[in-house]
Amino acid sequence: MPITSSQLHDAVKSIIANDPTGLTAVWSPMRPTIDIIFVHGLGGTSGRTWCCDKDHGTFWPSWLHEEPELRNARVHAFGYSANIAGPSNSSGIFDFARDLLFKMKYEYVNYERGPPIGSVPIIFVAHSMGGLVIKMAFTTARNDDDYRDMIAQVKAMVFLSTPHRGCTDAKYLDTLLRTFNLSHDYIKELSASGPMLQQINHEFSNTCRDLKLFSIYETAKTFKAGVGAYVSTVVAAVQLSTDIVKIVSKNSGVTDLFNEARCSMAVDHHMICKFRHREEQGYKYVRNILIDLTMPLLRHEVADTDPSDDEDSQMQQLSGALSVNENDLADDFDWFRNAAKPGTCRWIEKREWFKNWLRPNVDGPRILWISGPPAAGKSVLAATTVDKIRGLYGRESCQYHNLSFADRNKRSASYLLRSMAYQIAHSKPLFRKKLLQFSEQHRASFRDMSPSILWGKVFLGLLFHLMPERPLYWVIDGLDESDSIPMIFECLKKIESDSLTLKVFLVSRPTADINTRVRSLQPSAFYVHHISHMDTKDDIRAYVSDLVPSIVPGSQSDHDNIIAKILSKASGNFFWVALVLKALEKNWYRRSDIDRVIEEFHSDMTPIYGRMMQKLDEQEDKDRKMASLIITWATFSFRPLSISELRKALETEFRDLTILEDIVRHVCAGFVQVHGSKVGLIHETAKHFLIHEAAQYKIQMVPGKGHEHLAIACLQHLSSKRGRQWRTVLKNIQDEYGLDRSNFGGNPSTIDRSYPFLVYAAQSWAYHLSMARTEGSTLQEMLFDFLKKDALTWINTIALLGDLTTLLRSAKYLKTFVKRQEKTLGDTNSVQLRPDDPYESKAWAMDLSRIVGKFGSILLSSPSSIYKIIPPFCPQSSMVKKYYEKPQNAFSVTGLSNPDWDDCRARRLVDPVESASRVLATVDVFVALVPSAHTLIIWHAETCEELRRISHEEYLREMAITKTGDLICTAGVITISVWDIASGTLLATVPITRDTHLIGLAFRARDEEILLGYQDHTVICYNWRRHDKVFEFRARSEGDIFGGVNIMKFSPDGTQVAIGSKGVPIEIWDLRRRSRAYRYMTEEDNARVENHNLVFPEAVEWHPDGGRVYLLYHNLRLVDWNPTFEEQKEYQVAAKNMVCSPCGRFLLTSDSRGAIRIFSLPDYVSERDQRIRLIYHLEYDGFVRDLTFHPDSQRFYDLRGTICNVWQPEALVQAEEPGTDDDGSSNADSMMSSGPAEAFQEDYSLVTAVAGGPRDFGFCCGREDGTLSIHDMKAANRLRSLPGHNADAAIVALHWSRSGNWIGSADDSGHILIRKIQIPSPKNPNLLIWKASDFHVNDGVLQLLISPDDKFLLVSSSSSVQLFDVKNKNVCQSHKLALQRQARWAQHPSNSDRVIRICSDRVHVFEWEELRLLQPVDGLHFSREHETEGTKLSETELVQKVFRDISFRSLAAPSKDFPDSMPEVTSIIQSRDRHVIIFETILPHVPGHGRHRRKRLELFRTAALDEYDSIHSRRGSSASSESSKDPETSIALEDLSTVSQSVFKLVGTYQNEIVFFNDQHWLCSWEIDTKPHTHRKHFALPQDWLNDETLRLTSMTQSGTLLCPRNGEVAIIKGGIKP
Repeated sequence: MPITSSQLHDAVKSIIANDPTGLTAVWSPMRPTIDIIFVHGLGGTSGRTWCCDKDHGTFWPSWLHEEPELRNARVHAFGYSANIAGPSNSSGIFDFARDLLFKMKYEYVNYERGPPIGSVPIIFVAHSMGGLVIKMAFTTARNDDDYRDMIAQVKAMVFLSTPHRGCTDAKYLDTLLRTFNLSHDYIKELSASGPMLQQINHEFSNTCRDLKLFSIYETAKTFKAGVGAYVSTVVAAVQLSTDIVKIVSKNSGVTDLFNEARCSMAVDHHMICKFRHREEQGYKYVRNILIDLTMPLLRHEVADTDPSDDEDSQMQQLSGALSVNENDLADDFDWFRNAAKPGTCRWIEKREWFKNWLRPNVDGPRILWISGPPAAGKSVLAATTVDKIRGLYGRESCQYHNLSFADRNKRSASYLLRSMAYQIAHSKPLFRKKLLQFSEQHRASFRDMSPSILWGKVFLGLLFHLMPERPLYWVIDGLDESDSIPMIFECLKKIESDSLTLKVFLVSRPTADINTRVRSLQPSAFYVHHISHMDTKDDIRAYVSDLVPSIVPGSQSDHDNIIAKILSKASGNFFWVALVLKALEKNWYRRSDIDRVIEEFHSDMTPIYGRMMQKLDEQEDKDRKMASLIITWATFSFRPLSISELRKALETEFRDLTILEDIVRHVCAGFVQVHGSKVGLIHETAKHFLIHEAAQYKIQMVPGKGHEHLAIACLQHLSSKRGRQWRTVLKNIQDEYGLDRSNFGGNPSTIDRSYPFLVYAAQSWAYHLSMARTEGSTLQEMLFDFLKKDALTWINTIALLGDLTTLLRSAKYLKTFVKRQEKTLGDTNSVQLRPDDPYESKAWAMDLSRIVGKFGSILLSSPSSIYKIIPPFCPQSSMVKKYYEKPQNAFSVTGLSNPDWDDCRARRLVDPVESASRVLATVDVFVALVPSAHTLIIWHAETCEELRRISHEEYLREMAITKTGDLICTAGVITISVWDIASGTLLATVPITRDTHLIGLAFRARDEEILLGYQDHTVICYNWRRHDKVFEFRARSEGDIFGGVNIMKFSPDGTQVAIGSKGVPIEIWDLRRRSRAYRYMTEEDNARVENHNLVFPEAVEWHPDGGRVYLLYHNLRLVDWNPTFEEQKEYQVAAKNMVCSPCGRFLLTSDSRGAIRIFSLPDYVSERDQRIRLIYHLEYDGFVRDLTFHPDSQRFYDLRGTICNVWQPEALVQAEEPGTDDDGSSNADSMMSSGPAEAFQEDYSLVTAVAGGPRDFGFCCGREDGTLSIHDMKAANRLRSLPGHNADAAIVALHWSRSGNWIGSADDSGHILIRKIQIPSPKNPNLLIWKASDFHVNDGVLQLLISPDDKFLLVSSSSSVQLFDVKNKNVCQSHKLALQRQARWAQHPSNSDRVIRICSDRVHVFEWEELRLLQPVDGLHFSREHETEGTKLSETELVQKVFRDISFRSLAAPSKDFPDSMPEVTSIIQSRDRHVIIFETILPHVPGHGRHRRKRLELFRTAALDEYDSIHSRRGSSASSESSKDPETSIALEDLSTVSQSVFKLVGTYQNEIVFFNDQHWLCSWEIDTKPHTHRKHFALPQDWLNDETLRLTSMTQSGTLLCPRNGEVAIIKGGIKP
């Protein structure tokens, strides 16, 4: 009987409590597909071995059914009597093995408990001696007829610290037991020299060849006292040694068999099989092993055996996330598959190269390129190949994509990869789940990712880690139609270098570009075949033979004669044959007619198309006009239009069309066909004819005019007018569907049904604009009218579709249009084009790209924010600000001086003192290495918020990141460590065994191997998972004279290394052959070669494709070197450092002054201009230590001193190049060279403290340079500067008194100033400032607070609190207080004579006068609603209660990971009526948990303090007197944990609402005492505002004005809180 989830809890409790022997079912699904059997070891049991401290919640075998890919696995636990203590036992390992076999065979003969064991594959998981038991069982059963069939189902074994070669402590323990007349044979058999082990290992090694073995061994030592604990129950007097030992050494913990995979776990012998939670790395190891084993064992995998109930909804969500339309994918495939006649395309199956490619396990080329001329049946061949593969290996084995010539969307590398991912997700539930999780966790739009990022994240990062042994097959049709051929080949190159189980079938025309790129692959990686007419002769014969009898009446001989004539002229052209057969339908009455048709139809399609054009010319004018418009849309549309879209597009000129499908067939003379519901040209050759060979006919397809017409039609449709207000329409759509874009994002058919043509017009107008002619005035006027009136509505439409890529693409198209406008202005004196037209277009292009970068997440979560929220944040020069910010808008942003968009996205302080030496970036984070601080600092890539710090605990030299961005490797002086970036978890440590410096570090292949390069020329490849050295060699040739290596740079694929030494030419070494492959010598080197004093480069950089190397010499010379073809070009470049972009299109350099330059790199495969061009120049002070690109190549990072800068220049958003083959036209002239973009970044001093003045008079701000100033609240104009602090001391604390008469300030040197001011009034309009009083404290200042009567200034520092008498100008009180860093001070809510100090567990009340502590001395304890009345909790217990969502087992015993167990109070706010106090607490860093999860808000009513005041009057005696101590008093806390989940940063209060930023950085407010989820969203900050400076210091005035520091200024945001 299957075990249900409701029964599982009781079953697990019973297993833990009773530890049954025999075989016990842990989980039993209805239809099990695999059996997993757990076998414990010496001293273990079937229950307690697999859990922690008898806690049934940690019995992890019961967790496996919750893993989607293991939900159909039946799980068992086997128990046997293997106690250490207890009566003597003569049973041995053989007996336990026989018992296991018996239970497996006969425990499940009752079929109500499911099918018998042996019906499905079996996997064993064994701990310690249990591994010997299952090995013995396996070898025994193979020789026993009763068990042979059952044991044949065993496919794998997982050993957890199994002593394959014995255990040294076995002898120690056996001797001890004999002392007390106890004896166990199985303990003696564990002896390292025992014959039983030798027998087991010998027999097992001869029989296990078909098994998969995994050995996980311990690396931590175990206390012998832990072993002896079993014995202490027998003899309490025995005191065992507490020495620590490894129970099972690495040598004993592995089998050393060829089919074994091994890894270590940093735990001891007992904990290697116990996991406290699912996030423990050990559990992940075992779980992933079981998943990896399970997937290939099941023929149809989980998808076939356990269809997910919500698969349809998941695929619908995935369709939206990937922006892929499943119906379109199916239509493409079905169209060509249905076109194939039975028995056709069999010729390829006879080719040996195809057979080898098709076989999963045959070595050979992974890429087949099948080329052929137009109409050679290539697409049908691709479809039948898909059918062939799926018939052999299952539907899930093969994915197909057609790069349609008619649909530009499908022609991109991005869409190709997204299409493949979508198809794979259909049959791989785990991959589908991972994709959805990735999309949700990262809020990622896959459509917005570059192909290289998609490849790294989706395929390398997710899919290929889940791959079965059998490869996936990809069939890609129409490669020559792609507009991303270089990017596609970049991915194809990685198939070979990454050793992926993937095979690719490419189909295209034989273009020179593709041929060159195919030949650039490794020769062993590809095979090329060109389709000849001999290949397709039989297929054409079958096609013609099938149709001729149904078209032409007659005898068999007549049919044979016609077939022979057609075949003689077909020349392998299927399309020609189809047209001939269609013509014969009306011309078969006479043999002469038949012969004439066949003769007149040349294989050259031009005459055929000419006759079709003549038919168009002969039509009436109105029909010909309609045909011209329809053909124009079919020829030039970005993608094929649907019938309903085309009807709407024609509406302005033809309003009352009837059946459009019939109209198309009637008036278009066969040029246009309706395929399903889509309208398109009959064949790709027709497009070429219409554009290039139809000039003499009345209907002409001129690209510039055609695109102009389509652009005008799109803009007209998008323009709002009476009766069609798109803003209202979009609001209705959002109200109906919300933002669940799975309804319309990837497949916008829902919108199209109600508003056909809206989606096409919104996504495609800019494309048509970029291709349109620039001479006409109509399009110009319509464009500017649209941008001034309807641009925001269009952006709303795009955001509602979740399609921000369209905004970026439109920016590129606008840039292309601008370049062509400028050329028009330069070449002609056209009066139709105003000189400011290109400027405005260029400004709009800038706005669009910046809006995506700075407001992208805001638009996706609230598309309508484009109207009121976004314009106020735009700079003064922007078009959005110019045309759309309305003066009457209550929401405003002032105080910033930025006239233009800023290239600097963020500045991050690395360390107050130490500088960083290296910076690297992934899609999700960027990382700085601080050598002297022994630290890595990790920031979020989008918000630039610091996420965590990783301490290597020694001086750091290097770091490297995997291609997927999941792992980071750090190299110190003594050790190398591998870390999980997301959690900061240490995964492995590798000792550095060489005395020389490490100067090169990189990950290789599948992330488990690291490459190490040393100064003595040594190169080492190390597998950090297995702790094995893969290879080691010295990269130096015999007879060469070498010094130490200065540069060692590994190639991107990890197969080569560039080595540079002083006085030696640069060399390339092949790591596979361990030999030198290339050497580069300059002309200067050739002259000096005899002196061994050669020039060596200062920097070396590999191109991402690994085929080129850039060398930067000290004489400012850049060499572009292709070692394979011995080609090089030299350039003069002022640079000291450089890095190449991941996309391979840009080279980023810095010089000695800190100037940044970006050069565009050529497409080395194409025939275009091969020169490197300067496109961006930034002047900024400060020496650049290091540079790196973001993986999307659209931003970069640099290190200058203690600052890490994030830059996002507009120059990296390049103009779109449609390509020379698009529409048969070339826009190469529009891509003319222009000067580089110049940028000058002014340095500024960061704002470090802000304090708002009373009644919104103004604010005071302090900066990192020690300056202090007062500003007004209108435009942040500076009113007065406040001198007194040193220039090298940052202001760290500010307080403006409630009365407005005093301002206190403190800097990081401990210098404190307090000064009197007078705010202007009607009687005295001047701002008056008095001389400041000052004093010093010895430790860091945390907080300043001025008493309500202005008599005292309270200074809270890290170890004490001091009270400064303002009148007498001296420190009158000073007290040492514990937990100062964990506490905050606030004014008493109702008593102006008192001040309160709040910690996480209590509040203390003090009198301002002399800072007297009121009773009780230990404070008023907070009582929480989950505490038991009358029970006093310890501090640690309290913490565990309050933060119960985090594991605090380490807090009970403080360690280096948790140095302080007290939560820190980070903020205190009071409601406006002062009836409520809310405080925020946060824990120190806990590995694996982000800051957001560690925050908590709690609330208490101030009435409790008032009640306390009424009971405790002021004491005359010391409050600390023991005799006067009152009974303990408590204050009830109200848990705001539900609200806390939404809070990212607490800002303050407004009226009776808590104001905060949520985790998406929207400013929200929650009204106190309302339901937790009723908070309101008001506005969000731009992406480039999300930094430590802004988020930490943002504050709110009583009137609801927000003060936000930004780039050394303070923005004043008014009207943001909605009433």
